[in-house]
Amino acid sequence: MLKNFQGYTSSEENNWDIALRHRLTEKFSADYVSSFWDGLALVWRNNLWFYVDKMGERVVSGEYDEARHFLGLIASVRKGEDWFLIDGKGKKVGNEVFDDIYFPKGDRGDIDESEIQVRKNGKYFYIDRSGNRVMDREFDRTNVFRNGVAVVHEDGKDFLINKIGETVSDRFDTIENFSEGIAVVKRDGKEFFIRADGSEVTNARFDHAWKFREGLAQVSKGGKWFFIRADGSEITHERFDENRLFPASSFHEGFAFVVQNNDRFFIDREGRRVTKERMRSTKVSHSDIASAVKGGDVQFLVDENGNRVVEDEYGPNAIISQVRNRNHDASARVFLIREGSACKLIDSKGKKMMEDICEMPMNFLDVYIYDVTENWMTIKKGSKWHLMDLSGKQLSKESFDDFIRSFSGGGVAVFRNTGEDGIILVNTRTGKRVTCDKFYYVHDRFYRGVALVERFDERDFILLDRDGGKFPCKDPVGYIA
Repeated sequence: MLKNFQGYTSSEENNWDIALRHRLTEKFSADYVSSFWDGLALVWRNNLWFYVDKMGERVVSGEYDEARHFLGLIASVRKGEDWFLIDGKGKKVGNEVFDDIYFPKGDRGDIDESEIQVRKNGKYFYIDRSGNRVMDREFDRTNVFRNGVAVVHEDGKDFLINKIGETVSDRFDTIENFSEGIAVVKRDGKEFFIRADGSEVTNARFDHAWKFREGLAQVSKGGKWFFIRADGSEITHERFDENRLFPASSFHEGFAFVVQNNDRFFIDREGRRVTKERMRSTKVSHSDIASAVKGGDVQFLVDENGNRVVEDEYGPNAIISQVRNRNHDASARVFLIREGSACKLIDSKGKKMMEDICEMPMNFLDVYIYDVTENWMTIKKGSKWHLMDLSGKQLSKESFDDFIRSFSGGGVAVFRNTGEDGIILVNTRTGKRVTCDKFYYVHDRFYRGVALVERFDERDFILLDRDGGKFPCKDPVGYIA
């Protein structure tokens, strides 16, 4: 099954949402139709909100002065000055009304979505999804529950409570969000770490502290920066001058990038310097297979251990950028090198894939590579887009004004031309248009060899394969749901 569309994907993946919202706007003569969340959209008409499903049917009784998306079969709505919860039929959940309701939501697994924060008469407290209070206490400010505890604010101080409202920590000036089960707290001008049960990670106090990543955190003391483990021990005896606010990155995939005066280098989890070359800056994240770094008056590529990938060097003004790769394959990273009028492609091992792009017969005035997908890519020359293979051979005789996207599933690129109705689908193997038909909309991936498209003239939905074969589609909504 294709993924359900939730209405918060990137602009390249939401053509279906845009097309359906346009139709619903016409159907209801609405001022606005929102994206779909949990299969429902909000419609704004005559200064009131109501809910519809993907078939364009009103599914929740009632209209509201303000309404928010359904999350977990309930939603928060407002009538007049009162906020309250409703279920999928529009029935009020619970007996109490509030000044505002704040649903917990996020992409982190430690966020507990069962407790809902509400505000009433200037105070904050928690209710469950049945609308009932989960504790008797009220606070000046609340936060979401993470790992069974929440940071609350009362009388100018932050502290932790559990889900039955018990205080489980001392009171601090501030408590930051938890990371890896540990939070940074501040009291009396010093920063240190506590666990979710309120216990201190270490008795040490620091001038500054940063959250834990991969079991390590940056701290500063006496004008020096260094890293500590979760037990409070230092990973190295080397400390770094506090010549800027954060002279090191957090650890990522076992390495951190450190700035020390004019010297820049990587350290491993034991604090050992792993970079053999002196660098002044990085151009690409060190977590990639290769990174472009500056050393002296030249740039070059290094691997994650700081070793040169290839002996080639580039001038200090050369532009080295990583080309987008929809497959997210670390072993297939491609870099575009632009130096003066010359432009070439190399892979992450320094192998030249395409040289002298600017001197090719196409006479590129400016080169911008948007995407490397399978064994083809799209390159912009001046104001035109071209479809090419990775050796620089042009796959299509046509050029286009705009490149829309490549497909998940591969084999087709989508373009658009000014003055030409609809979007254009091009087969990336043959370089030819899939069909001469014009399309208003195309879904973002192939499923079982076909994609859902809406024809520009007929304004009907059909299924289309990569070779132009057309098949009827009686239920376009069901096809992508």
